[in-house]
Amino acid sequence: MKKKFFWTVFVLVVFGLNGPALRSQTQEVPTQFGTYEDFLTYFNHNIQILPPTISPPELIYNVSDWYDLTIDDIRYKGRFISAELVEYNVGGIEDIKYVCSVGAGQQYTTTTTIQTCSAVKMSSNISFSFGLASIIGLSLGLQREITKQTCYTIVEGYTYQFPDFCSGYNSASFYTGIGFDLYKITLEIAPYQVIPPEEMLLRCLRACMKLPAEMVESCREECYQQYGSSSGYEEPNFNEISTYVTYIYRPAQRNWVKCFNY
Repeated sequence: MKKKFFWTVFVLVVFGLNGPALRSQTQEVPTQFGTYEDFLTYFNHNIQILPPTISPPELIYNVSDWYDLTIDDIRYKGRFISAELVEYNVGGIEDIKYVCSVGAGQQYTTTTTIQTCSAVKMSSNISFSFGLASIIGLSLGLQREITKQTCYTIVEGYTYQFPDFCSGYNSASFYTGIGFDLYKITLEIAPYQVIPPEEMLLRCLRACMKLPAEMVESCREECYQQYGSSSGYEEPNFNEISTYVTYIYRPAQRNWVKCFNY
């Protein structure tokens, strides 16, 4: 039985076999479980988890450019350093969807499209700018900005066969949902500092002295206009760079089959 899966952007293929379809009555289950153990317990551990739909993603970026971000409502400049897989199946299972049931010796070809979605979950109060969020999302293999939902699709027209795993039962039900894998994200951050207006004015006047003589006077006037009454200017202090570690729960598709008698 060949199993092949793809992301939403590519298309998920489950069992691409042809043949007559047979679908038994729907086997309803909760739409989510708070923990992975709750999920296994509900099914009495009598399920077969289908192989992972994707391999652990490879890092696309090692070190990024600097971007804005906030941590606990404090503004920083930050850059992405690395992402590291810590553990699979951390947290629960969400957006569970029943796919189909197949009788012993039978098969079923899907007639509808089934989609499951969830967003990345954060372990800390951190807000990424678009650029930094996109880079981290790509590094996690999400193909999109990290703050957006990630969706997986089982497309119409693919066939499920009764699995060998369910030998001794007369029906098998297939399900799909979203689980989470824990990733360690390492950033470098630089705090913002307030530069007094006198310092900014002095910097500006010094820059004017590097201009051609005929431009110096107008440059000085602009400096006084811009910084003469300013209350200060914020800029990142790259002399105080520190390392910041946060954890991200990356949504990943989970597929499984449950054996039963009816």
